[in-house]
Amino acid sequence: MDICVIDWRAFTPIIASLIATGIASSTALYISRKWSKQKGAEIIADESKQVIKDTLEMVKIINYIGSGSSKKDDLKDLDVFKKLFESVVINTAFIEDSIIDNSLKISFSLFSKKSIPINKMISAQKIEVGDTNLSPLISEFNEAAISLVNVLNPYSIYRKPCKFKKK
Repeated sequence: MDICVIDWRAFTPIIASLIATGIASSTALYISRKWSKQKGAEIIADESKQVIKDTLEMVKIINYIGSGSSKKDDLKDLDVFKKLFESVVINTAFIEDSIIDNSLKISFSLFSKKSIPINKMISAQKIEVGDTNLSPLISEFNEAAISLVNVLNPYSIYRKPCKFKKK
C-alpha cells in the first residue's frame, strides 16, 4: 500500500497565482462591460443633443416662414430645413435602433408623419412666406417636434438610463 503525500508548499504558489489571476481578470471584465455601457450612453446623449438642436432649428425656420416675419430671400432656409430633416431622421433612427424605448418609437413615427406634408410642399416649391394654409401643418409639426424633443431630452442629459438592444 502506497501512501500519497502532497507537498502543500509546492502547490501554494500555484493556487495563489490562479486566485490572483482570476480576481484580476474578473475585475478587468467588469470594468470593460461597465465602460462599454457608459460609452454607449455617451454616444446616445451626443446624438440626442444633435437631434434636439436640429429639430428646434427646424421649428424656428418653419415658424418664421409661416408667420410671414421672414423675407422672400429667406426661402433658401427651406433647403436648410430639408437638410436638417434628413439629419434628424438619420440620427433618430440610429438612436431608435440602439435602445429600447417605445415612447421614442411613437414620437419618431409621429414626427416623421407630420413632416411629410411640409417636406412635400418644400420639394414642390409650393411654400410662400406668410401662407395661412400652412398654419395647421405647422401647428401639427410643432407638436410632433416638441414631443420628440421631450422624449430625447432625458437621454441628452443622462437622466434616463439607456436600455441597449442586444444584437
